[in-house]
Amino acid sequence: MSSTILSAVSKIALILSFLKDKKKTIKALKKALKSFENILPQFLAIIVIVAINIAFLDQDQISKAIGEDSGIIGVFGAAIAGRITLIAGFIAFPATAD
Repeated sequence: MSSTILSAVSKIALILSFLKDKKKTIKALKKALKSFENILPQFLAIIVIVAINIAFLDQDQISKAIGEDSGIIGVFGAAIAGRITLIAGFIAFPATAD
């Protein structure tokens, strides 16, 4: 629900910006596209790593590796996994859905 609202607000803001100053809006969209192209390789690599981990590890294995009985190695493993999966929710949640 909140993603629908944010999407609608973004579309309305883009339309208002376009109506106010067409050249600046087009310039901003080109800049945004260029930024997206620059981060795309890292972004795709993270998605692939997360998807592979989800495909090969089930919930019991993950709990054993980073759960209560895993000790300091589990803490470091969870920190590394958290670092890798620190991506936007709109990517993380669909990727982990069953």
